Amino acid sequence: MKKLLFICLTLVAVSCNNDDEAGNININCTEVFVNGLSVTIKDGQTDAILTDGITVMAVDGDYSETLMLINDVFVGAGERAGTYSITATGDNYMPQTINDVIVGEDECHVIPEEVTLVLSPN
Repeated sequence: MKKLLFICLTLVAVSCNNDDEAGNININCTEVFVNGLSVTIKDGQTDAILTDGITVMAVDGDYSETLMLINDVFVGAGERAGTYSITATGDNYMPQTINDVIVGEDECHVIPEEVTLVLSPN
């Protein structure tokens, strides 16, 4: 019985091997779209999450994007690795910028970075 179990486990391990005939590893990537940046904006006095009247921009060299608001978080840089400067502006708040936010990538997708910016009221 132990021998049969060993043979079955060996067959499962071999069948799960992701190598092709040349010995290269095949990577099965998902088709999900991954945003590289997730930015939460907070009020410096109340610590409340801010969304109304807030604009968040991400810049990487010549590339710039206004981030979208989804569920109280500003997201963007979809499937785009880079080194970003992120600026948040809002009605009755002083602008805030954070530099050198690095969005990396692996074989399939970007590796998301979560950032919190705190805005001070004017």
